[in-house]
Amino acid sequence: MGFLFYFYTIKLNYMNTPRFNRHDQMDSATRRRILDLISDLSITENCNASNVINMLYGAFDGFDYSDEIFAQHTLLNSLNDGGNTHLVNEILAIAKTIKSYEKL
Repeated sequence: MGFLFYFYTIKLNYMNTPRFNRHDQMDSATRRRILDLISDLSITENCNASNVINMLYGAFDGFDYSDEIFAQHTLLNSLNDGGNTHLVNEILAIAKTIKSYEKL
């Protein structure tokens, strides 16, 4: 029973996540910014950024997790308090860019 619940939860989340055409809308500069941000978050100490990293990877498949990224208050506050304001600014800027894309 647990597996079926997990499977349907994942399927529902997948179906409810807004999508965009990454090939038409995301330019190479944005892709590079996302990869650089993922790299920076991966090596940042004392922060658990795995959820945001997964959401950023999702953008390469055309998933718009921007609302979920904006709601990551604990991570954003932790980064801000740790002197990583530039990472917070970059996370929010990329999420804002993705949010602006026309949805399918």
